[in-house]
Amino acid sequence: MPVTGQFWLTRAVALAVAEFVSSCLKSDSLKVAIKWPNDIYVNDQKIAGILIENMLEGSTLKYSVAGIGININQTQFDPSVPNPTSLKLLTGNSFILEDCLNRIFIPLEKFYLELRAGNYKKIDEAYNNLLYRRGVLSNLSIDGKPCKGTIKGVSETGQLLIDTDTGERNTIEPLELSNVKHLVFL
Repeated sequence: MPVTGQFWLTRAVALAVAEFVSSCLKSDSLKVAIKWPNDIYVNDQKIAGILIENMLEGSTLKYSVAGIGININQTQFDPSVPNPTSLKLLTGNSFILEDCLNRIFIPLEKFYLELRAGNYKKIDEAYNNLLYRRGVLSNLSIDGKPCKGTIKGVSETGQLLIDTDTGERNTIEPLELSNVKHLVFL
């Protein structure tokens, strides 16, 4: 895969984790969303995060390693962690970790096969449909400057597209973990 396509893997893994979380919740009142670029939220609480490290060889993606963290049976969190939740807190049920591990492989394989088949449009539509606060006017901070904005979607290369209250379109590049605070929901 060309280097310019590496965000497709982020989309596919995020969709797989979101599908796994949804399958565990079995509730229409709990909305699972992808907070750009790769956190999984239930309503306004973070339940999972994904880190993907890509190894590049020239202009080609040689391989990737995806780390997936899902709060499953945790009921207490460090107070400095903003808005966390877990499957147990949301459902009241305890989960067998080995079963969860086996179950997440199903959507991971599903979206991997979609990538292999070149079904980029299908992946893009699914990712944008699950995008946290998409289409909702929200109080934001972009580069430390407060504004109101509406998330419109994500570009092919993974840029977040935001229409701000000034009428200008802002795009935010996918950032390294240390710079994810580039965009803050207020």
